[in-house]
Amino acid sequence: MNKTRKRKSVISIITVGLWFILGQSPDVLATGVEEVKRGVVTITVQKPGGVIETGAGIILSTKHQLIYILTAYHVIDGAENVTVTFRDRPATKIAAKLFEKYDQENDLAVVYIESSVISKEISILHLGDVSKTKELDNVIAIGHPSNNQWELSTAVIRASEPSKFRFSGDAVDPGNSGGALLNKEFQLIGLITKERPGNGIALKIDHALKILKNWQIPYAFELERRSSKKWPWIVSVIATWLDSPILSTITPKIPTDRF
Repeated sequence: MNKTRKRKSVISIITVGLWFILGQSPDVLATGVEEVKRGVVTITVQKPGGVIETGAGIILSTKHQLIYILTAYHVIDGAENVTVTFRDRPATKIAAKLFEKYDQENDLAVVYIESSVISKEISILHLGDVSKTKELDNVIAIGHPSNNQWELSTAVIRASEPSKFRFSGDAVDPGNSGGALLNKEFQLIGLITKERPGNGIALKIDHALKILKNWQIPYAFELERRSSKKWPWIVSVIATWLDSPILSTITPKIPTDRF
């Protein structure tokens, strides 16, 4: 058996096994992974001297013909030009503007684009209960580590502080900046801000939303209500590692503005 066929056999065995264990079809599991990836964008910035840097952003909402995106302040600090790339259009960079307010202390900023340039519905991540994430819990960081766009990496919570999480993982690097920290059910619990190889800090999402509300930035996050559908972190790890073809399943989500 050649390597390709062997790999596909392994994928099939694992997928079917998860199906029986979790009581869910492979398509449902794949949809959970893809929905998460579609809720995060690539942010590319051009800084003085023609320096190009890449980070990530979390889609907040669409309102007044604009799409708002949350990111880390240091990603766009000093930028002369900012573009956003969506999962559905990986080859297209869309010009973005910076929201007038930002928070250097919490490393938080917002960019926005005109919604008319997006032909498909955008995806909004589900909110997780931040208070339930504890030290040594497994979590997922999604961003662009080592320029691998929309890569999901496993990490472990090392400390939970009043407004932030400290976490560590082998794949954590600067490409995760501005991306999402998720709990093991793929629910949003933090905005990834500062990091160095192997370690990172995430601003707790409830703290970030308080800031956004003061800025009158609309957001469409909703608490997870899919009690019968849970997306265990192990699904993401296995599927990403094996580059499973089931990840191509896409189910759009229509956001409802909360603010």
